[in-house]
Amino acid sequence: MSGDRERRPRAAGDGTDVPAAASPTAEPGATVLVTPVLVRDYRRLLRLFPYTYRRAHEAEMLGHLLDGTRPGQSRPTRAERWDLLRAAAREWTLAPLGPSERQRAAAAVVVLVALTAVLAAPASQDLLRVGLALGNESAREVAPVWLAVATALVAVPLAPAWLLWAGSVVALAARLRRTGLVLAALAAAAGVVAVGSLVAAERAFDAIREVGWVVALLAFLGPSPLGRGRRGPSWGRARVWPRSG
Repeated sequence: MSGDRERRPRAAGDGTDVPAAASPTAEPGATVLVTPVLVRDYRRLLRLFPYTYRRAHEAEMLGHLLDGTRPGQSRPTRAERWDLLRAAAREWTLAPLGPSERQRAAAAVVVLVALTAVLAAPASQDLLRVGLALGNESAREVAPVWLAVATALVAVPLAPAWLLWAGSVVALAARLRRTGLVLAALAAAAGVVAVGSLVAAERAFDAIREVGWVVALLAFLGPSPLGRGRRGPSWGRARVWPRSG
């Protein structure tokens, strides 16, 4: 019992135990001193998480953070700060979908189906316009193929984004989650580029008309990666972002 107590990190200066195990970087059996400033900074970073998530996981996350401390460390590392900021941002983004991974996965399916239904109409309409333009034989007789493609892209700037998005829907339906996520990200990027090109070409009305669909493409990225095997960020041997539920 006394040996376990000695190996438990203690807050330097006040002798208060902190909720963590000995650091893996310290020598076996050595007493790891954790400064109160480090504990305070970790707690401040953990306050960035939603209250319900923090109430359920704060002690566990703090323990993991303190597990990874090095002897003499007095401040959170840059990697720790960045990882916690990303994790907190993700939790706030996904909080409306539910507190647990199972609830979020179920809600994500509903959101994806709804977004697919919303985006299917403009996507099919624009791709049909491009197909008709490229399939016009009389136009191909008087202009090269590349010019016909360029003209179609000017008329329908979101066509590449819609094509990539359709591919992501097919990939997700086939349970190719990583491929679907990559295609969805490329579709959103293509949409942003298209709107930027419209603004640069002083086609403000067209840009305003298309920006809503680009926002929907970006929203499609949110629930797409949810599902099995999702875990929190980690560095070294410590994992500080436990799975919800």
